[in-house]
Amino acid sequence: MIKNPRQAWLLAILPLFGAVLLDQGLKNLYQAVVINENIAWSIPWLPDSSSFRTLIILFIIGGLILMAYRQLSTRWKSSTAVLYGLLIGAAISNWLDRVFLGGVRDIWLLPKLQVVNNPADWLLVLSVTGLILIEIFEAFKAFKSAEK
Repeated sequence: MIKNPRQAWLLAILPLFGAVLLDQGLKNLYQAVVINENIAWSIPWLPDSSSFRTLIILFIIGGLILMAYRQLSTRWKSSTAVLYGLLIGAAISNWLDRVFLGGVRDIWLLPKLQVVNNPADWLLVLSVTGLILIEIFEAFKAFKSAEK
């Protein structure tokens, strides 16, 4: 448990920058890159306007920052801070691709699924999964202590 709010924000900011550097660095190493203009598993569910999608994603990132701030202001947990940092960093990294390249650079092909993705996509999925598991564990813990 973190007692100092500055420690929690430091624990969130370091993985945030780490996620951006890891994702951008690995994407720059690959020659075979697919530019994905769609959002979330290549599903074209938003209007076909790159600037509109970029703006929507910026609002989502802002919402994630507000969620992280709210949660880290009430419960200082290092695991939550790290996971929010990874989540926001991965979102920012894909957003940067969208701003500067018109789409997200996908570099890894999952042959059986015919899905192309990138390190930020994996960080998004893993960090959200981690945050959900923490919430489930906390709810289970509260339920168990309420039974006593």
